[in-house]
Amino acid sequence: MDSPAISQQRVKGGGVVATGSPPRRPAAFDLKGTMAPLTVLRLRSSDLALVERQLRIKIAQLPHLFLQAPVLLDLGALEEASPLTIIDIVTVLKMCKLIPVAATNVPIALRGAIAESGLGILQAPTAPARAKAPDGAGAQAAAAMIAGRAGVPSDRVSTS
Repeated sequence: MDSPAISQQRVKGGGVVATGSPPRRPAAFDLKGTMAPLTVLRLRSSDLALVERQLRIKIAQLPHLFLQAPVLLDLGALEEASPLTIIDIVTVLKMCKLIPVAATNVPIALRGAIAESGLGILQAPTAPARAKAPDGAGAQAAAAMIAGRAGVPSDRVSTS
């Protein structure tokens, strides 16, 4: 194992003193929190033959669009799926020259199978809960506020 490099610094009188901190190295990588565009495959059926047949038809229509395209599997519309189904779907995607990279709306029971198949799990963003205003008062207040910003008298604002 290499010992850390020790920097030296010149001091008054011509001497040299070790500073003990290693010289700075350039960063080996950067992590960015951006999301690249992905093709989303929203599975509506766990019938593997049906999914493959319809996928091949779609790819044949625009093959250049799908060639080596990264794909996000959305499992939110599936009634039920087994871990084996997910592994088979990933295999079908690869045979169709697609690159499955992650899944979203993953039931807890399938998370292990998703990870074992080499996919990441993308958490769907949750929308903040809104308090419902009684009797449409919130809609009326919002319309009045918008109208006020636009210079429209509040008696001319209708929310119905």
